[in-house]
Amino acid sequence: MMLLVPPTGGDELQGVKKGIIEMVDLLVVNKNDGDLKQACRHTAAEYRRGLQLRHAKVAGWQPPVLRCSALRKEAIAEVRSAK
Repeated sequence: MMLLVPPTGGDELQGVKKGIIEMVDLLVVNKNDGDLKQACRHTAAEYRRGLQLRHAKVAGWQPPVLRCSALRKEAIAEVRSAK
């Protein structure tokens, strides 16, 4: 399951609290462009830290956290091929 999130969603760890993160196989932060690029980096880093708190589906494996820009069509191929 892929979770697509915006970079300025407030408390990035709300998904951890709600249990959505427990099901994620891939997490993508969109809008990695313009004024939101720094916020996107920050959000991705917060989710990476949050994912370390969850129970791994496979020992030692964590879902990838990617950044993309749908507007500029950047990193879309990486998102599509992520496993």
